[in-house]
Amino acid sequence: MDRTKVATRLTVPEPLGEAATRWLLEQNAQVKLGAWQVERMGGCYLAVFSAQEPADADRQILLSAVQAVLVTADEMEHEPSGGDEF
Repeated sequence: MDRTKVATRLTVPEPLGEAATRWLLEQNAQVKLGAWQVERMGGCYLAVFSAQEPADADRQILLSAVQAVLVTADEMEHEPSGGDEF
């Protein structure tokens, strides 16, 4: 079983447009760990950056993955919005 580390990037009431979806795919090509995904939760859509590690991974691997996900999500947050929401 995998553990997932998640950092939410964006929540919107309607599906992401073509430009935003393309931007997320382009960002996926630039990261070594994790990927952006679009998920539906209730009546909203989320752009989520996450990484998966084995459940038996040691503490250092899990901490490194969490840090990488948080840093990546925070860095990419500045590009489309120009600000820091999280």
